[in-house]
Amino acid sequence: MILTAQEENYARPAVALGLLNDEHSEIYRSFAALDEAIARGRGFSSIMVAAEDLTQIMLLHFIHEVQFLEKISAAVLKEHRKAEMQVLNGIGRLDSGLRRCELSAALRLRSLCKEWIQGHMYSESDNCGIHLVENEREPGRLQA
Repeated sequence: MILTAQEENYARPAVALGLLNDEHSEIYRSFAALDEAIARGRGFSSIMVAAEDLTQIMLLHFIHEVQFLEKISAAVLKEHRKAEMQVLNGIGRLDSGLRRCELSAALRLRSLCKEWIQGHMYSESDNCGIHLVENEREPGRLQA
């Protein structure tokens, strides 16, 4: 079967689903690193490094996810952008505190990300009919 250029665009999104899954795994790892640094009292510098790593991978992921959704579903994209903007606004409000190395900002980032992980990676992906996470949830605090 020969595909038109437009059909090929939809058949091969600019961002592959595998990349989004890899980023979800990286977000899990970064969240776990932040959570562990806070829970074990690893020191302020370790907490701030973990917070920065988590923020960076989430921002990159948002860019890639929008690119993916633009190719496959305009209807899903609108709702997704609304949810994403709430998280971006939350991160933006925490940015100055993170830059001043305030522990309270890192704690709020951990809460924001935990809520986003539960809502986005599980609920939103199931509701969209697109399975963006692996079949098994990773063990740990995220299931609590």
